Amino acid sequence: MRLAIVAFVTGIMVLQLQAQLPDLAWLWGLPLLATFWGLPRQGRWRWVRRGGFAVFCFALGFSYAAIWAQHRLADTLPRAWEGVDIPVVGVVANLPTETGRGQSFDFTVEHVLSPGAIVPKHLRLSVYSIGFKGKKIPGAIVVQAAQRWQLSVKLRRPHANQNPHVMDREAMWFAQDIRALGSVQESEPHRLLSARVRQPRYLIDVTREKIADRIDRILPGAPYAGVLKALAIGDQSAIPAAQWQLYQQTGITHLISISGSHVTALSGLVFAVAYALWRRSSRLVLWLSAQRAAALA
Repeated sequence: MRLAIVAFVTGIMVLQLQAQLPDLAWLWGLPLLATFWGLPRQGRWRWVRRGGFAVFCFALGFSYAAIWAQHRLADTLPRAWEGVDIPVVGVVANLPTETGRGQSFDFTVEHVLSPGAIVPKHLRLSVYSIGFKGKKIPGAIVVQAAQRWQLSVKLRRPHANQNPHVMDREAMWFAQDIRALGSVQESEPHRLLSARVRQPRYLIDVTREKIADRIDRILPGAPYAGVLKALAIGDQSAIPAAQWQLYQQTGITHLISISGSHVTALSGLVFAVAYALWRRSSRLVLWLSAQRAAALA
């Protein structure tokens, strides 16, 4: 098993070093490599069997990464449709982020209403409620997680400045499967088709939004409400700029969202509680030790 895992991961890593994606026509050779597993496990064939199996796992990892890369790159916005108003129907796929002028959110496209238009499946959209001069835009919409909307959007391919020693935003968008960026056109009419799309993949963000709304109701105007949102649900958009500057000056910005220290503290707490409760039951301890039960919890 260790040999298979190492070979598989190595195949994925080697693909990242290629200047271009390979032709997938050679995938027919994978079943031939798999036949090494049928060789005898003893004698001189043992090492041939292990070596052939390692090569098979390496090729499997290489082809797995290549197939996913081809699939993701194929979902792209043609240049002919950049900067064009395109009506689409889709679902708000995450918890919208509050910006200085409106909201930013991920949008999963279900239908494209413009004849012949080609639009990627996953978009990162911005909707503006305040104009450049600080004036409110009349009729601006406010979106919520798991809502289905008909929107008119203007899109562009995801590209960003590439400066040394800063985040590679294009790589981040690619990893998140964001294949186009755009904005909701204020001049076009928009329709809310469904207030809640009841699908399991949207359940987490709906729950996060409910927690955020409850914090806003219980702590209206509290200066630390944004910090509580960041610690509880990972939403940093409500933290004021002055607080961010303070956290940067004191070097604690990495603690303001869900971090390894939070996960470790929470898992340690769960372990301690589960261990204390489990060892109180003589029947449960006979069935499974308290240490193992706490580790599973």
